[in-house]
Amino acid sequence: MSQLKPEPETQPRTPTIRVQYFRDPQRYEYDGLPVYFDPADGHTSEEAIERMAAAVAGDVHVAQAWMDRPNLELHHRTPRQAHRDGDVSQVIGILAQVAGF
Repeated sequence: MSQLKPEPETQPRTPTIRVQYFRDPQRYEYDGLPVYFDPADGHTSEEAIERMAAAVAGDVHVAQAWMDRPNLELHHRTPRQAHRDGDVSQVIGILAQVAGF
């Protein structure tokens, strides 16, 4: 009796997104993170990035330490410094990579 081999996945898996709607139609959250901003526009607040880091790390103190630790991917700048320099999309990209997106 021959055994069937499972076919390899040809399509990448799409992460499940949980979005919560609030009374303010401009404000949505994804797993507790604000999604009413566009990371590419450079207007994401430092506080929003820190909240994202806390959600990824699972701990506010770890997120605060990450925000103030020099990062090789940011050319030895801290995420906080990179944000102030206008490299918001780079900082969010690192968080997305760590989160597995």
